[in-house]
Amino acid sequence: MDFATLRKSIETGVFTADEYTMLVAALKRAKNNSTRAAAMRLAKGMTVRINADKLIGKNVGTITEIKIKTATVKLKIDGSLWKVPLVLLEKI
Repeated sequence: MDFATLRKSIETGVFTADEYTMLVAALKRAKNNSTRAAAMRLAKGMTVRINADKLIGKNVGTITEIKIKTATVKLKIDGSLWKVPLVLLEKI
């Protein structure tokens, strides 16, 4: 099932309450797995690019701290610190 079909099914009320609960649980698991995968490829002191529209033009920095789902990144352009979700970071 593709995203468009899934979205249409949700909007039209095709699923039961139990199926909605299982769908939400599956989405949460998928998000947690992608966050874990991102955390495993990053380390303190690593230079990264932040893939966020808010930081266009000043999106390169160094990881100063890593937490469970976020990292603190010091931007090279101005030295400011940003708390960024791990899934938005790309190793350079």
